Amino acid sequence: MEANRWWREGLFSESQFTDTGEQILEKIVAGRTALLFYDHSLDETNHFRRILRENFPDDSYEIVQPNPFPPAKGLSPDKIYGDCQGTVGWNVTCITTKAEQPQRIFDLWTYLLTPEAAILQMYGPQGQYWDELDDQGRPILKKPEAELTTDEINKLGLWFWMIPGQSDNVDTMKFAVNDMQPEDKRNWVASTQAHILTPTLWLSDEFTGIGEVIDPQSDEGIQRTMCEDYVVANYPRVIMAETPEEAEKIYQDILDFCDKNGLPAVEELYDKKYQENVKLVGTGLTK
Repeated sequence: MEANRWWREGLFSESQFTDTGEQILEKIVAGRTALLFYDHSLDETNHFRRILRENFPDDSYEIVQPNPFPPAKGLSPDKIYGDCQGTVGWNVTCITTKAEQPQRIFDLWTYLLTPEAAILQMYGPQGQYWDELDDQGRPILKKPEAELTTDEINKLGLWFWMIPGQSDNVDTMKFAVNDMQPEDKRNWVASTQAHILTPTLWLSDEFTGIGEVIDPQSDEGIQRTMCEDYVVANYPRVIMAETPEEAEKIYQDILDFCDKNGLPAVEELYDKKYQENVKLVGTGLTK
């Protein structure tokens, strides 16, 4: 309903639903966006903010404060959680059966989980952008990471979001090294993650594996896909409705369609798995 209100006020256009990722990025780096809901960490890969600032030094993208996520029913910012993450991790790498020396690959991956490897992947090898470590084992950068150009970053393939990597080693290191820099020279992505978004991160191990309890080829799996497809097709209609009443009606139609087409059975299977998880790891929910 909030997005529908923004639509009716003319705050975003129909192209939001048809632009490719490349078209969206072109608009962003050209400064053709006033308000952006976007993954801030992408500045470490497509450099959307860095390129904007290189081309337009007086422009920037900054996180809206005090709460980066839309308000909800009058709740205070400390009651709103914009992201959730489980300790299992957020991505995966695999050793295929074609590997001639799988143990050597496993050895390399084991090394990549160490603090030393986290430094190499984020700041490069000794002698490039740093020469020595401080007494806490953190690299002393020759110049702040935020001052590296896009070409300098790409030259060594530096990345704060490496796969594989051990999250505690990665985050603890990059947060500390970043905070060692003068405030106006700190990396925007690292500062945003450390001081704005991570505090709102909700640990969600209780939801791990829920989606996998249903075989996509089973009756429930087919019905789930049908409901998901219906949501995808009709969600833009909710946002683009001409009145709040029309938006509410389309939204209710989505709920009714899902209720009549097998979603209650899906929810029952999800809930069974959820309750099993809660017995194992507890819950972050308080009501």
